[in-house]
Amino acid sequence: MNELELWNVPADHPDALYLVRELESYQVALYGHADPAALDPARFVPPVGLFVVAYHGDVPIACGGCHVWQKEPLIMEIKKMFTVPMWRDHGAGRRLLSRLEGFAAESGAQQIVLESGEKNTEALKLYRAAGYRPISAYVAGRTSINRAFGKVLPRK
Repeated sequence: MNELELWNVPADHPDALYLVRELESYQVALYGHADPAALDPARFVPPVGLFVVAYHGDVPIACGGCHVWQKEPLIMEIKKMFTVPMWRDHGAGRRLLSRLEGFAAESGAQQIVLESGEKNTEALKLYRAAGYRPISAYVAGRTSINRAFGKVLPRK
């Protein structure tokens, strides 16, 4: 997949919106419901956040963002990670995750957290391979299908 490029984009960029809607459809197919596709673009603007789209040529194939979850100590949260199914296992998700972790570390975050659903086995495998470990739920009211993970970030 040598044509893979990552672009930092506004969270309301048309390609970002397309991929987030695809994520919502994927979650509905897995669970019968999903978190709303809508997000606040202001939460994903540096220095408080970042949104990234992966492209193969000019085709958007994956996305993800991070934003400040907690200010003291600084913890960032990964949101809206998604790779189009036919492009999974080609490295886009890992590269996206690495870009977001780098941004969080450079921003001074000590930790990064995320959630994924128990049926999203590909994502769970990616997060575990990237060093994420299970943590207690950090979002109130989540159901038993949600899995929370965290990772301590290196000091930059």
